[in-house]
Amino acid sequence: MWRAIVYGFFLVHFSSGCGGGGGTGTDTDTGPSYRYSTEVSFCEALAVSECNESVVKACYGSDDATVAEDQPRCAEARAAQCNPAGLPYHPERGEDCVEERERALRDAVWTRDELDAVESACLPVFSREGPGGTACESSAECDAALGLRCVVKLGQLKGICGEPVIGGGGESCGDPLAVCGEAFYCDAEVSFCLARPEDGEECSAAMPCAADFYCSDPEGGACRQKTKNGLDCDSGVVCSGGFCLGATRRSSGVCSSTLPLQIHAESCDLYRN
Repeated sequence: MWRAIVYGFFLVHFSSGCGGGGGTGTDTDTGPSYRYSTEVSFCEALAVSECNESVVKACYGSDDATVAEDQPRCAEARAAQCNPAGLPYHPERGEDCVEERERALRDAVWTRDELDAVESACLPVFSREGPGGTACESSAECDAALGLRCVVKLGQLKGICGEPVIGGGGESCGDPLAVCGEAFYCDAEVSFCLARPEDGEECSAAMPCAADFYCSDPEGGACRQKTKNGLDCDSGVVCSGGFCLGATRRSSGVCSSTLPLQIHAESCDLYRN
């Protein structure tokens, strides 16, 4: 999940500078005045703000003597990965996004709260601005500035744009925009919000476990207690802190509540060519 949040907004390959839908390549703006009026100016500002000393040292192995040399390389790589789907650029939220990502990355370490804050600030920057009722696969297709999200039911690949309607236990979730609260899941057979199963109870992808547990098998398993920080893991799904650091196909990782940028990890992919 974290990777979708960190990469999902701004990944794209550019032949030169920033490109994609919505940008004009100039700073001429006939509408309201924004600090980053074009996609180009936004991408450049984003890259410079993120490639601080902490990020460059973490992702390039730089020391005090080489960090100034490596920062332009970092910024070039970051600017070249700014808008993967060529979505239209919306300058009214550009400054908020740059500030939020800059704040989150000052120490080159992500937390869950920082990821949530960045998602809220940055999701509207590149968006197709689909109105309510539009079919969608991701929230980037919806008008996030109006609070619309892509509401996808469990087990479905597509949903519709709209404001999610949060329901509690025993409430109906049959409406396309109805979403059950965190402690509940939408039972497809009865279309009502039911309590999520807990330790040892049956679970599946369609019947997810309560917050402190994970499902041993998405096809049909049992809820198990999430692993504490500092203990072995094979994915972030099993970790109480949400992150599994250093896991590979051949070796386990370690559960953590933070995601530090590391030179050999995917967390640094945005900052290197």
